[in-house]
Amino acid sequence: MRKLDFRGITSVFTTAIATMLLASACSKTNDVILPSAKQGSTGTRAATTVIYNETFGSPSTSQPSASTYTGWVKSGTGASSVTYSIVGTVTMRTTLNSAGTYSGATGDGEVFFGGTSAEFHINGIGVSGNTALTLTFGISQANGGSGFVAVDATTVQVYTSTDGGSSWTAQSFTGITGVKGWILATSSFSVPSGTATLAIKFVASATGSSVVRLDDVTLSSNAATGDAVGGAVRSGWMELPNNTSSVVNAANTVNIIHFTTINGVTVRNYEQLYDNTMKMCYWVAYPLCPLYIGTSDRTDAWAYDPSIPTANQAKLSSGYAEYSSDLTGYDRGHQIPSADRTSDVATNKTTFYYTNMTPQVSKLNQTLWAALEDKVVRASMSLCDTLYVVTGAVLQTVGGNETITYAHDNNGAQVAVPNYYFKVLVQRTGNTYKAGIGFWIPNSFLSGSTIPSSYCKTIDQIEALTGFNFFCNLSAADQANVESQLNISDWNGITQ
Repeated sequence: MRKLDFRGITSVFTTAIATMLLASACSKTNDVILPSAKQGSTGTRAATTVIYNETFGSPSTSQPSASTYTGWVKSGTGASSVTYSIVGTVTMRTTLNSAGTYSGATGDGEVFFGGTSAEFHINGIGVSGNTALTLTFGISQANGGSGFVAVDATTVQVYTSTDGGSSWTAQSFTGITGVKGWILATSSFSVPSGTATLAIKFVASATGSSVVRLDDVTLSSNAATGDAVGGAVRSGWMELPNNTSSVVNAANTVNIIHFTTINGVTVRNYEQLYDNTMKMCYWVAYPLCPLYIGTSDRTDAWAYDPSIPTANQAKLSSGYAEYSSDLTGYDRGHQIPSADRTSDVATNKTTFYYTNMTPQVSKLNQTLWAALEDKVVRASMSLCDTLYVVTGAVLQTVGGNETITYAHDNNGAQVAVPNYYFKVLVQRTGNTYKAGIGFWIPNSFLSGSTIPSSYCKTIDQIEALTGFNFFCNLSAADQANVESQLNISDWNGITQ
């Protein structure tokens, strides 16, 4: 039986229905590898880690202010230095508690927001070594003495800060059911690599005489330990290259990992090695199989990547200044294509982050490169269970002296223009890595509707040009096998 590789999953299926939904998205038997049970070639995938949890204890009937309350019950790997603060009227209560209303509800104590715009802050959560995070919290809304009213998107607003509260980022959350009573809401988001502490702010936004209650706040890691903190090997994910190359200034780079939720399960989306100075990615790595392909349309949701500061990104809402309608200028060239993530709208939107764009010659982007993405990469999904893809942009080759030129974003800031692009691919069927190939294409005024074999190289050859070690989590034997191959017949869409 064929197997699909999804080691990035961080949620355990609790019903057979969830398993059936995931399987129905794939034409082959799915291999949903739970992090606590499976191993990659470099070690066990760690289970999800609870960084912070607060159940709010057992407040007295005197309803103390949250600013003076001392009965906190905080736990987790990053909870030791946590403090709390409030804005407006926020008290601790036990009335209308959450006991038995959602999975894990502790009941007893809860935070009570006494009016619109009241705020409850959780400060100093230690998140070092983590970038992909999941926040869950119990929330309810009541209308004076009339009992519960339905929770909706206007009940509460959630914000996070990575700079001690100097600036805040709004976070969306799911779990809104229209139920009159307590619900468990979930928010998944990323923080920049290197973030030491996180603050979370809950702001009551219900209007009128409605009041809001909060309980059971939990922050968990969304990835195995070490997944986005640099180094040569970050996990057992088979698509990953290493981070080091003689032609890359490591001091300017950061790993970015994006997760997504498909059929209610959190899976890995893609990872990047991004240069904060050049404002481009050296590579984007991701798994490709039918799970990620659906009927969602291209969203064109151009946006800053929420994982890193906007100051480190090109602003590209209107494209590059050098765009030209005659196709001689630069397009916003995707490295992970929009068409490789069509399972749902939210997942497709992540491919339009500015960190995923490079200034790609328009003629190349819209013809030859598009043919490579469609007629070779996606067409070759049918040849295996999982296709591992790394797409990259090259400013200078190893030992080369290529000139680096620059395009300009919407603010007039410089963005480095790649001299070359590459793709390297490996097919996996079952537990066998059976085929590998590379493609090397200059960023120039090229066109074509097919991919001639003259653009093909071995993965070894592209490693020599770029300085990266691709598929570094494969065994030495598997790397030696697939990275030395140049078998055109193993792939769809390549012409001799």
